[in-house]
Amino acid sequence: MEYINKEDRASYDKGIELAREFYSILESNENSNLDEFPQILDWINNNPHSIDLIEKLCNEKEIEREVKNYNTNATQQVRRFYETIEKQRAKKRALKIFASISGVAAIIIIALFISLKQDKYITIPETISFASAQKITEPTLILKTGEMVELDNNNYLQQIEDISVSVDPIQHNKLVVPPKCKFRLELEDGSIVVLNADSELSYPISFKGHTRELTLHRGEAYFEVKKDERPFQVIIDNAKINVYGTKFTASHNSYPKIEAVLFEGSLGVSFNNSNETVINPGELLTLNSLSGAKRIKQVDTKKLLTWVNGFVSCDEEPLKLLLEQVSRWYDITFLIDQKVDMNILVNAYFNIERPLKEILKSIEEIANIKFTKIEEKRYTVKL
Repeated sequence: MEYINKEDRASYDKGIELAREFYSILESNENSNLDEFPQILDWINNNPHSIDLIEKLCNEKEIEREVKNYNTNATQQVRRFYETIEKQRAKKRALKIFASISGVAAIIIIALFISLKQDKYITIPETISFASAQKITEPTLILKTGEMVELDNNNYLQQIEDISVSVDPIQHNKLVVPPKCKFRLELEDGSIVVLNADSELSYPISFKGHTRELTLHRGEAYFEVKKDERPFQVIIDNAKINVYGTKFTASHNSYPKIEAVLFEGSLGVSFNNSNETVINPGELLTLNSLSGAKRIKQVDTKKLLTWVNGFVSCDEEPLKLLLEQVSRWYDITFLIDQKVDMNILVNAYFNIERPLKEILKSIEEIANIKFTKIEEKRYTVKL
């Protein structure tokens, strides 16, 4: 295997040494964890974006496969996985990012492997949203100045009019909709956007340029686009949705998956500004924002809009998807025993006004699982 330079190789070899040492400690004491190995913790703390970069290097299936194959030969396993990553990144033509992490990847990989191997539970939600981290409990507009303005659905237009007096109306401000909420937004051009719980959207108070552009950072949104000579575009990670028709949904609930469902009109979806793929009414497009892989299938569009009317639903879909929806709506975290099959298909249809206790009881009967509340907003899920 080739290294970028001598400095990177030395750093990589140091990572292997740390990984081997940490693994030896773990083998000698079942209760050992990263807290007892400050060399790794110090590096992680000083490089907060490293884990995100590693996650972008390898897809979920690859990590799961490697964890299952993990054995006592830590050095060999890390080197082999590191080489796999190098090949993947070469295919993605992202060598600059690879060079920036090549020397320390081994440390993070071994830390991730150990934590995944030791952890008895899978966690939903997998990441903490901005709204939860900032303890935002009401739909909130975050201005470019950093000021946070809580929005009232009934008085929203007047609030925006007041805000536009003191800010640049074409600047993109971020609207954060926390769990247990949804928000109906009317854009300056008359288009309508409904944001699902735990979603984030950036948009300008006024469209003054040649295009109408928004960015969906997280979550799910339903759009009814007003006809206008200016193109309407939605940016999601590395993808761009060009809107040629009126009604559609876009979602980005779990990295790197992006989805778009068309109800009326026509959409064009492009990856990294490449040739776009056009979808027609009744079609769902799924895009991997890492690889650019796309898949289109016919769907029942009525069932995919239930959340707009305040319902959680699944129609022969994985249990994981149902729990993700419940997590977003009720602002709770599930710790799922690894013995639970998260891919079993379930049918469910719940009004979000129902008490959480009733919802969980119904899911227990549907999926033959057991929820146990361990603390406020945290539940274990076992067989």
